[in-house]
Amino acid sequence: MAEIAIEAGMSVGHIYRYFANKEAIISAIVQDDLDQVLCDMSDLPIHGAQLRSALVERVERAVTLVCNPAKAILMAEISAEAARNPAVCEIVREADKEVFERLRALFSTAFGGQLSCADLDARTLMLQLLFQGVAVQITRNPGLNKDTLFALVTLTIDVLLKQHVQPPELDATGAIKRRRPP
Repeated sequence: MAEIAIEAGMSVGHIYRYFANKEAIISAIVQDDLDQVLCDMSDLPIHGAQLRSALVERVERAVTLVCNPAKAILMAEISAEAARNPAVCEIVREADKEVFERLRALFSTAFGGQLSCADLDARTLMLQLLFQGVAVQITRNPGLNKDTLFALVTLTIDVLLKQHVQPPELDATGAIKRRRPP
């Protein structure tokens, strides 16, 4: 709560005058972040090079945002609280689910229905992991070479946007089958 109060610029007691409990505070923060992500996604182009450029630009903005130490600490606190508190976990899961669904729809449109459901899901999850992972790595490794990171992110986005990428094989439970080396 102390980190949230610092980020909000008020005392812990003052925050509780506006929110019923910690879950309500976290819900408002997550909703605000979700609204920003959905707003950023709403103007994404749906074709080739423009989509690639727009996704890379969003990664750059996300990195800039998470380089703010107060924001990074707040997001880490929310993740930690989600691990301990089922109500907060559900709030975070619902936000992630909405982002996943929007990204999946974007890929579906961009590829004109040419991808299987499994391929759409795999590419969508990878893009979501990419954006979230960049934020985590910048927070954990502030000395990380950002030029190298952006080059790797761009390469990954290029692969995700290719029409013919071999999707992973799934077993009967939906888990990815591990490929054995020859």
